[in-house]
Amino acid sequence: MTIARKSGARMAEEPEQRQSQRHRTLLGGKIVFNAGRSVLDAVVRNLSETGARIQTENALAPPPAFRLDLADGRSFECVVVWRATGSLGVQFVG
Repeated sequence: MTIARKSGARMAEEPEQRQSQRHRTLLGGKIVFNAGRSVLDAVVRNLSETGARIQTENALAPPPAFRLDLADGRSFECVVVWRATGSLGVQFVG
């Protein structure tokens, strides 16, 4: 599968990089870092076995690695793989 990604004024075909199927969600969550002393509110918009797309007020605020605590009780160690205005993509590690 390929995805079309906008690059300037042109669309370029790039191979799909996800390792598992993603599912649309609307899960509340917390981005936890700084040994639990810092917490940001987040909404998980897409979720797969290997990662997630997270919506947050300031996508530049989370550090490169953090814990994601979901409202349903699940918790994931994450590393950021991309950032955009208002959202970021993470890969689950560990």
